[in-house]
Amino acid sequence: MQERLAKESIGTLLALADMLPGALYRCRNDPDWTMDFLSAGIHELTGYSVREVVDERAVSYGTDMIVAEDQARVWEVVQAGLTARSKWEIEYRIRRRDGQVRWVWEQGHGVFSADGSLEFLVGYILEIEDRKRAEALLGDREAELARKNAELEAVSTPVLEVADHTLVVPLIGELTASRDARLLEVLLPAIVQHKARWLLIDITGLTEVAAASAASLVKLVRAALLLGARCILTGVQPRVARVLVGLDVSLGELRTAGSLKDGLALRQA
Repeated sequence: MQERLAKESIGTLLALADMLPGALYRCRNDPDWTMDFLSAGIHELTGYSVREVVDERAVSYGTDMIVAEDQARVWEVVQAGLTARSKWEIEYRIRRRDGQVRWVWEQGHGVFSADGSLEFLVGYILEIEDRKRAEALLGDREAELARKNAELEAVSTPVLEVADHTLVVPLIGELTASRDARLLEVLLPAIVQHKARWLLIDITGLTEVAAASAASLVKLVRAALLLGARCILTGVQPRVARVLVGLDVSLGELRTAGSLKDGLALRQA
């Protein structure tokens, strides 16, 4: 009676295993990952049948299906898990019977005897190709966004040489922390390169200037003075003037003008 119930339980478990997506396995710890058991899902996963892989051993999961570039990494991860007596999780690529390469995720662990020797490995393999494609697409979009942001920053901080030893920097939009850093990164080398004696920073197009950003402008002015360039802040609106006054710092030799035209004239005064 007990033997019959045991067989029925095993039959039920095997039937459930065959219903799962992916493949359950039991294998040996060798480079071929010699399979002693595979659920029926291996056929949909790889294109190979249980008979070919387990019964006939016509193909090896380890050397025929896992792509060559990933084989060493898979081996290292599994051996590390066995040494630590812990489960492993790994993502790698397999080559299906039809030649298509697919990403899979595997989780497994070793089964050890009472004396501590390894008996076999058990685990589960699931295809994750759709997830990998989505991640790759997201990565491409993030890279493209980063590239466009870099281009926008470059365009939003142009340095124009309008006359000998005179540079003009028109600022448009919002002056943020990242643009503050970009200003220093771009302007100080430009002052040296063009041997600038005058630097006109036109803020007519700025929509917002926070106190921290205004303080950064003051630091930029001081850095420019150290490099021998005098600064004129043009296009100063009342709201910006209030922010600058609120900083309660000495503006040193910073001169201001209502417009870029006035600033250029002030340079010659």
